[in-house]
Amino acid sequence: MTKPGLIHLILVGIQAVSAMAAIILIGLWFNTNGLSGYFIYSLITFILLITTGIISMIGGVKKSRYMGLYERLNVVSILQWLIVIGICFYNLKS
Repeated sequence: MTKPGLIHLILVGIQAVSAMAAIILIGLWFNTNGLSGYFIYSLITFILLITTGIISMIGGVKKSRYMGLYERLNVVSILQWLIVIGICFYNLKS
């Protein structure tokens, strides 16, 4: 493992934990503000993130040729949640 590779893994780990914390905390905010549907959506996204994260780690350990695909599934999970929640917040403003 090279130093840049190690730094990459550390930063990815920090990003992943931060993203999951944000999804749970914002989901809890939805739940306390009468938007329970978005709370459930956030929980589903959180579970999807954990699942795709585990698949990515297994792919990395086994040096799977599909590891990049597994990582992208994780990123897509975060990005789709951000788009949906962004639309929700935009509509709340209206």
